[in-house]
Amino acid sequence: MGIAISEQCLSFFVAVLSGFCFGFFYEFFRILRAAVKHNAFFCGLEDFFFCMTCTFCTILLCYAYGDGVVRWFVLVGILLGAFLYFVSLGQIISRATEALLRLIQRIIRRFFFLLTPPLKALQTFYLRQSAKARDVLQRNKEARKIRYDRKAKTRLIHFASGSFKIKDLNKRKER
Repeated sequence: MGIAISEQCLSFFVAVLSGFCFGFFYEFFRILRAAVKHNAFFCGLEDFFFCMTCTFCTILLCYAYGDGVVRWFVLVGILLGAFLYFVSLGQIISRATEALLRLIQRIIRRFFFLLTPPLKALQTFYLRQSAKARDVLQRNKEARKIRYDRKAKTRLIHFASGSFKIKDLNKRKER
């Protein structure tokens, strides 16, 4: 048995509204792709998620308004709703999103432009100090070479000046 014309009109109207919502939902993915660059795998994953979500919602729509039967006017209504979204509100949202992303990009660039000179100065200071410390450590390492004499249990310290100092390791600290 068929459904009444009023129910068909209601189903068509809900399908057009659903298509409009699907277009708005897809706009989210377009914004995400514009904001963050994706490779082909993640774009495909997003498209798969979008298609599965829309398919699930379409099946729910068919069960709720068509007793589980997929009617051609429901599919046409969904396509019409998505088309209406993309030629009307979709273009406005797309342009506004692009402008907002450009503004955010400019703000981030200015922030880094202002932050770069102090960071470069800090980096230069750090590199100079670490070079000085490296030089001091290298001079100390060259200035003092330690050799152990196992038989005598003494430590022979040779200084760069050519002098020697012998420290007896046999003496223990008295408690």
